[in-house]
Parts: sequence; C-alpha cells; structure tokens
Amino acid sequence: MCRPLGKGHLQAVVIGFILIRQAVDLRYVRELAKERPCRLIHACIAGIAGAADNTGWCAIDPVTFESRSAPNIHVIGDACLAGAMPKSAFSANAQAKACASAVAALIAGRSPDAPKLINTCYSLAAPGYGISVAGVYQPKNGLLADVEGAGGVSPADASRDFRAREADYAQSWFATVTAEVFG
Repeated sequence: MCRPLGKGHLQAVVIGFILIRQAVDLRYVRELAKERPCRLIHACIAGIAGAADNTGWCAIDPVTFESRSAPNIHVIGDACLAGAMPKSAFSANAQAKACASAVAALIAGRSPDAPKLINTCYSLAAPGYGISVAGVYQPKNGLLADVEGAGGVSPADASRDFRAREADYAQSWFATVTAEVFG
C-alpha cells in the first residue's frame, strides 16, 4: 500500500524489485516470458500501478520521471518512454540519480532542476579491441532529447592504440557502473 510522504507528493517510485500479489492469466505470462522476458516485470508492475499506456511502456515527465498516467508514481529504466535516451543499464543508473534528486526536491516543496543525462556503452569486440557509443540528453518538448553536438561513436578508422584504450575504458566503465548499482 502506498501512502503519501513529505508534503504528500510522492506515493511510489518504481525503481527496484516489487512483489506483485494479484491474479494474472498465467498463459499470458508464459507467452510474454518467451517472447520478451525483460518486459514481463515491467508489464506487470506498470499495469498494476496504472502507469503504462497502450504500448505497455510508461510515459514520463522528463524532469521528474513522474508517470503521465499515474500521478505520484515515478518510473525509470526500461519501463519508461524516455524519448531519445536508449534503454540500457547505464541509462537507468543515470535516470535513478536524476529521479531521486527530483523526488527529494518535490518532497522539500521545491521545483526540480531539469537534468542533463548521459548514456555510455562500451563493448569489447575482441581482447584489446573496444568500441563505444555515448549520448547526452535533456528535457525538450516533453521528452528526453539528444543534446545537439554531444556524444558520438568510436571512429571506424581508429588506430590499434585507440582500440586498446577503448578496451581499457570498457573494463573501468563496467567496474564503475557495477559498483554503483550493486555496491
């Protein structure tokens, strides 16, 4: 059961594991789990909370991450429609921090600042051979939009030394995001 906190704004923040106690059609659950296992938890939580739209995703306010369908519920990560910002663990991590800051401001009776969010992804294509993509996002026209001129991808014609540095960065990136998420 959700109850208001602080000045009554926050009821729930959908950011972790939630125990769902509601009857569901198990045939639907099995089919969804086969087709899209990561969508199973999102669909159940979002549907029960009333935060999902007809696509099964949750439209959000890009400043507060508050659901547009279910007031006082804040949604981050794969469950939210985040505009240009991709669905990734790194995105969810950045969104969690921005959402927490916004919720704290709302509880204190302040207007939250508009966030600038980043998403970075490194991949090891082979030992000592890394590639990356990065993006920067900010609220614009009710969505999270790309910041023009920011972000990018590893150059296709990068040198062997550059790829080796990207591989090192990938290892550090993974260690950092893992430590932030899991402690």
